[in-house]
Amino acid sequence: MKKKVISILSICALGIAGFACGNLQSTQVSALETTVYVSSSGNDNGAGTDASPYVTLNKALEEVADGGTVVLKDTVVLSNWAAHGKTVTVTGGGLDVSGLAESDFNDGKGTKMKEIVINDNVTFTDISWTVDSTLETFIYANGYKMTVGTGVSYSNENVRLFGGGKEGSTVASTDLTVLSGTYNYIYGGSLRSTVTGNTNLTVGGTVNNNASNIDFQIKSGHEFIYSVLGGGHVDIVKGSTNVYFQDSAKAVYVAGGSYGYGCSIAKGSNVSLKGGTLMGVYGSCLSGGHSGSGANVRIEDGTMQQVFGGSES
Repeated sequence: MKKKVISILSICALGIAGFACGNLQSTQVSALETTVYVSSSGNDNGAGTDASPYVTLNKALEEVADGGTVVLKDTVVLSNWAAHGKTVTVTGGGLDVSGLAESDFNDGKGTKMKEIVINDNVTFTDISWTVDSTLETFIYANGYKMTVGTGVSYSNENVRLFGGGKEGSTVASTDLTVLSGTYNYIYGGSLRSTVTGNTNLTVGGTVNNNASNIDFQIKSGHEFIYSVLGGGHVDIVKGSTNVYFQDSAKAVYVAGGSYGYGCSIAKGSNVSLKGGTLMGVYGSCLSGGHSGSGANVRIEDGTMQQVFGGSES
């Protein structure tokens, strides 16, 4: 990438009788760009500009400044996300994760899925994700602060979004905000793993407004699909779980805790409803599990049919 170059003049010393300067040096410091571009027809040896974009998102993340923006000019293939220690915005175009390798869901039924782990603090806006046409795709924020902003969509609804990590991982805490898109499940926690601190999940905007069967499911409540959970899937949270559901978002169930037997919330679960439409609210877990220090549900606004202070079963 063609970086900006800053020259710094270093003056050695000041004399008693005036300026006795010597050793004047010029130091060049590379400054990363605040906006870089990526295209499927780009080149990672390019400049990262609109006219000469990179071809991979990881190269763009490497070259963009902390707090900067990566612009996708079209749909870019994403096979992995390396850690860069940055906070970035990724916007425009699309991300294609349909070609990811299959993984075992380990549910005892031989179920397969695909998964991608995010390793930077990131905000996504105006992006269309291409996911597998048949298998579920699991996207993990991996304990980083992640915001799915406005204008984000997926090629189908077979998506699970986690604030925590994949199976076998440990994260300190989670901070996930979701304002658009359609999801089978949204979790504040992890998949069969541990969060050593608290989980924080905000779901609002237009989440699940375009789900194909959402209104029927809200009325019937026969399935857990399109649900929002403060914890994860058969996981352990050693702190508390915190869920905020608001705006025009839709869900079948909102639960403060996790899903599945064997999950545990050590310091209690908390649900705050400030809007949205859903079938029911559970202060604690769905399908088993427990919240060690109790559950709290606060309702300020929203449309729902059922409210339960504890777990679903």
